[in-house]
Amino acid sequence: DRPCQKQDDSTPASQIQEPGVKKACLAEQAPAGQKSQRAAHVSEEVLFEKLRQLLQRLPPAFRKAAIGEVPQNMRRALELWMLDRRTQATRTDAEVSQKLCQRSGDISEDTSDDSSHDSSESIEAEADCALALCDTTAACRGTSGEEVISMSNDSSDMSEQEPDTHVVVFSGANVPDKTSSSMQEEFPTEVAAEGGSGSHGSRRSGGIIGRTGVRGIVNKKDNSYGACLNIGIFALTSKFGRDLATALDHLAIITMLIQRARHGVLDGDDFEDCMRRALVETESEVGVEAMEDLGLKFSLTLSKSYWINCHTKVYTPRIACLETALAYRRQFAELQQALYHRGSSLLNKFSVADLADNWHRFSALYIEACCGLGETQSIVASSPKRREAVAKRLAALVEANSAEREKQLRAWNCRQMLQEERLQRQAARTERRALLRDRRAMVREDRKLSREDKALRRKLPSELVQNLVRRWERLQSLRRRREAAVLQQERAKRRAAALSNCKKLAKQRAAAKVELRRSRTEREERWRWLNRRDLTMADLLGQRAL
Repeated sequence: DRPCQKQDDSTPASQIQEPGVKKACLAEQAPAGQKSQRAAHVSEEVLFEKLRQLLQRLPPAFRKAAIGEVPQNMRRALELWMLDRRTQATRTDAEVSQKLCQRSGDISEDTSDDSSHDSSESIEAEADCALALCDTTAACRGTSGEEVISMSNDSSDMSEQEPDTHVVVFSGANVPDKTSSSMQEEFPTEVAAEGGSGSHGSRRSGGIIGRTGVRGIVNKKDNSYGACLNIGIFALTSKFGRDLATALDHLAIITMLIQRARHGVLDGDDFEDCMRRALVETESEVGVEAMEDLGLKFSLTLSKSYWINCHTKVYTPRIACLETALAYRRQFAELQQALYHRGSSLLNKFSVADLADNWHRFSALYIEACCGLGETQSIVASSPKRREAVAKRLAALVEANSAEREKQLRAWNCRQMLQEERLQRQAARTERRALLRDRRAMVREDRKLSREDKALRRKLPSELVQNLVRRWERLQSLRRRREAAVLQQERAKRRAAALSNCKKLAKQRAAAKVELRRSRTEREERWRWLNRRDLTMADLLGQRAL
């Protein structure tokens, strides 16, 4: 907004209305009191300017009659305004030409803005393509080709509802050999059976080319079979034996148990209650001997897609106690639920510090679970060396996935930079559109004022003068109302001050009355004392006995 300046007599008519428009724009940004005062002042100046131009256009004969229709007080105000305008005019022809040059510069800037806008549009299209490429890369990175359906996916480590409503099974043919070998190195006795599952359908040993596998059947060392099914991160495993038919029977029992638990979860019950109830119902249906022959063990299959590879799973030792397994599942579920979100990357919602804190708690709980559970639970299993070995293995998994984390951070940084650039371009476009909108509004206002001027020229001079007089009188009445309101506020303040003074005087008078009453009481008491019958000369001389 340019500052409002007064016009000289030589200013063109097309530029006369600009100060009024600019002052109106400034008045919108001013406080309430200053806004009303500025608006009244601008309106009065506009009226005087219109009246001056009208009187200048009229012939001398009509001019005298038009001036006669103006009230005396308005004529006096008009004379004072014209004198003040002539004495304080600071605008010169050089400033007018400088303003015209500035306007031409603004027009050139507008054209350059349009050209830069076109170039920025092309840059924006390239940035959008780059962002789409990054998103596609992140999506491809998160795609898993394995058949292990885990409770924790690529974007979030776990959802509390999804694992409870999906029966999850895995085939030994699809578990990576790297994971199995790493688990055998870490837990040679606890995870020996799971180590052989990775080579059931894909490993070639002993010259055997083709193999056939059944989902849920694990082959251990090519001579023993067992059943293993997952529901979320909760795994149920039977004991291993040489008879494949027995393993299939065990698989049917475990499938029945999982189906019952799954139906209970779908009905809205708690997962732990569903597992306990399903275990009791299955045991009552198949018999206690069949359940003892089953040798059911429980374990957890865990994943941390950010710290270790999304294809790498970590397992807890298998135990026969359902309550202990459910307790650990509850603790792991709370940790993984803290990082649950529906998105393509954890970095879009959580910071690296939050992820690191969650990983430290997860590692501590996992070490505790590995050293306190399992078939080989003993003093050696819970020794510091055992804990240190588990911690080193987790650190090795984290270190092996450091390159993938760096890629995720770079992709996230790229997306954030592209988003920031997009926001900056959007803000620039919004600003340009606002400027263009304001410029068009000013042009429309100028056209409207010019049409009003043309319409006013067609009217009679007396009507124009009367309209201006009525508008000026309305402004004067508005000003008098404002002054009356200010005066009323001052009177209210004086009235409040007088009321407070009256209260102070009333307090002083009350205090004086109390003092007068006290002094009167003292005088009466002294008079009674001096007029008693046993009065002595010593009392009269001032030696009053206590």
